[in-house]
Amino acid sequence: MKFEERRNVLRTGPPEHPGETEITPAMVETVRQRIKDAGGILTVWAVLNEDVYETSFGDGFYLHVSGIALDSADAQRLADLAGSSELEKWHVRSYRLGLENDLPSFLALWQPEEEFTISQFVAILCEIPPGGTASKLLTGTGHRKDGPLLSLPAFARSLPHAAESPATGPFSRRTSHLRGCEPLEIWRCEMKEHLGIVGVRGGECWGFQGEAAVSRR
Repeated sequence: MKFEERRNVLRTGPPEHPGETEITPAMVETVRQRIKDAGGILTVWAVLNEDVYETSFGDGFYLHVSGIALDSADAQRLADLAGSSELEKWHVRSYRLGLENDLPSFLALWQPEEEFTISQFVAILCEIPPGGTASKLLTGTGHRKDGPLLSLPAFARSLPHAAESPATGPFSRRTSHLRGCEPLEIWRCEMKEHLGIVGVRGGECWGFQGEAAVSRR
């Protein structure tokens, strides 16, 4: 079976290749229920990795799924955590999932650069805990279980993205110039459960008390 044909075939039980994630009936049910709760069509945002060297000198342009979020802002934050370089780039794309024969499946046509399967999406979606909005992000080149994996800081999941400028809500913004650093957009959250702050720059996370900083990109 060609890759484009098996891409949308959910494989359960022992994985096809050693080291891959085994898809269990419980995992399938978890994603099935997410799709049903979304009214039959679940839109997710995937963080996709591009090997720049392969694009330029190897087999060509291909994308591999490294993380999934339930909204576009958190997907972009995951990509920002890793940061692009001369060796790799990160892309965020949305995908619609539905049920075919009561099993999760992609609803859009396959793009030739997309080297991932519905089984991989199911496995990563199951990483998102109840009430969570994003999976961890794989930044290595091996199997997911071997990592390394990055995750959004708890506070950052509630922060607006640096590109957003909400007129209302619990966040207020000002610009801060820290010694030896580029200007930051400083976000203060008035919600009691978010009275801490997390900043993200260059893949490193750091925290303060009382304010929230998101690096300007």
